[in-house]
Amino acid sequence: MILSLLYRTWLLSALLCLFSCSDHHSGEFIGGSLVDTMTKDELASPSRHLASAPQTPIVSFVVIYEGDLTTMLTHEHSAFRYLIDAYDLQLDAPSAIDQIDEVYQKVTLYAHTPLDAPLEVGKKLSLVDEVLMVQVGEADADEGLIE
Repeated sequence: MILSLLYRTWLLSALLCLFSCSDHHSGEFIGGSLVDTMTKDELASPSRHLASAPQTPIVSFVVIYEGDLTTMLTHEHSAFRYLIDAYDLQLDAPSAIDQIDEVYQKVTLYAHTPLDAPLEVGKKLSLVDEVLMVQVGEADADEGLIE
């Protein structure tokens, strides 16, 4: 009697699972599962999550500063130089330095290696004495900074 009751309970739960997991129930479409949207090759591939991983964007830092950039980059105890070296940042091009007015200039730095916390790097750059402002953005490889 107990076995019969257990068997009926198991059979009932199996039927409920079968009907609730099907795509069609009473003629109405419920929707497919995640597995239904994947191809056979994607299911068999052990590295399927690597193929769909998003690309890490190139981070750019637009730095507005005062003073001489050459001095900031070559001085032995320069905090600006230290941060550029520590985070492997690269200058846009030496000719791309823009003169804003008589005092301030603008240069763009790019991080070609992924950064864990680009906003923190931007904050550290902004704390350098010669730096007035830093804008952190995502750089497009062809068109420059994306606002």
